[in-house]
Amino acid sequence: MKMSLAVALVFKKRLIEAIGTVGGNIQTYNSMVVQEKDEVPDRDGVDIDKAMAKRAELKTALINLKLLLWKASEPIRGKILLLAELKDDAVYYGSIPVTYGPVKGYGEEKWAFNTAVIRKVNQTKLINDCKAQIDKIQSEIESYNHVTEIVIPDIELN
Repeated sequence: MKMSLAVALVFKKRLIEAIGTVGGNIQTYNSMVVQEKDEVPDRDGVDIDKAMAKRAELKTALINLKLLLWKASEPIRGKILLLAELKDDAVYYGSIPVTYGPVKGYGEEKWAFNTAVIRKVNQTKLINDCKAQIDKIQSEIESYNHVTEIVIPDIELN
């Protein structure tokens, strides 16, 4: 089926959820308590062998989808990496201590003075500059994702 990268990314999330659901059923119903050794437990209709095969099929489909997304994203891959680094920078800048001014030590009579090279106003500017670049790049990536199409094989999620 043909779809935009934006839709394919949403589909990837659904595929991951389906893998989790099938895997959860396997974990829930594989080993069950019964009264008699030869008793067949009620697994709510879950066939473990079929569920294992379905999980393997969905995992293969996920790998193939990721490969298609990887290939299709080549023209914007640098932007994707830059976006990640800008997000990291924004978090880092927010973690820099910017305390400046007089402080009284714990249990001490004497006042001290905190100094900071990067002050709160500078920190805020650094973070806001990162956010502005993030918004611009994110918009470019989203535009690309909406106009670029890929063809993926039909995948039955259930």
